[in-house]
Amino acid sequence: MAAFSPLTKRARSYSEGRLSALFAGQTQTHSPGCRAHCAATSPVRARSGPAAPCTRMLNRVLSSRSKGYVMVFPGTRLPSIPLPATDGTDIDLSKLEGIGVVYAYPRTSPPDAAPIEGWDLIPGARGCTPQSCAFRDHYAELKQAGGTFLFGLSTQDTAYQAEAATRLHLPFPLLSDAHLKLAGAIGMSTFEAGGMTLLQRMTMILKDGVIVHVMSPVAEPAKNAEDVLAYLKTQASDRN
Repeated sequence: MAAFSPLTKRARSYSEGRLSALFAGQTQTHSPGCRAHCAATSPVRARSGPAAPCTRMLNRVLSSRSKGYVMVFPGTRLPSIPLPATDGTDIDLSKLEGIGVVYAYPRTSPPDAAPIEGWDLIPGARGCTPQSCAFRDHYAELKQAGGTFLFGLSTQDTAYQAEAATRLHLPFPLLSDAHLKLAGAIGMSTFEAGGMTLLQRMTMILKDGVIVHVMSPVAEPAKNAEDVLAYLKTQASDRN
């Protein structure tokens, strides 16, 4: 497995800039097929004027996130770590053959629970439900483009994930890395919120257990599936 060295000052500066830009342009949109299932669970809050986040809190969030911002590099072979899935199986990504997609997301919120305090101020935190809905809506197209498997990945436990998978009608399983075994092994970035350790949003394209492409940061979660589909189509075209 590839070794991961600490961030250089230049890389840290780059990550801070990307996070700041991500926060500044952050929006939450839904794919057309997502509205019926997701409108009630992740409504877009109306804003009466320009956003005015607490500068002190934002700076603290940016600081804590940039210190832990680690890039997962293409070429990394995944270790053998079985993860529980919402379909009742254990999935070892390192042993799956073919081309697949794993999108890591912080968390989905249950429909009857209040949001984590300060959640909207965390760059890139919002958008987990629209992202999953978009992958659901493009699932058939992703398979047609050469994808052999698709998984969502978070640190939430399987029971929590199962509620979301059922409510959102996901045709693919969600994987739980509640003990951060995979995240720690390959150097995925995490952050703290609401007393929980959550994954920073990123998407990995795998081929026969090896990471071949990484999308991070994911600035527009609702469009992530479209970006992945475009990538898979380009790769298929190049192979032909």
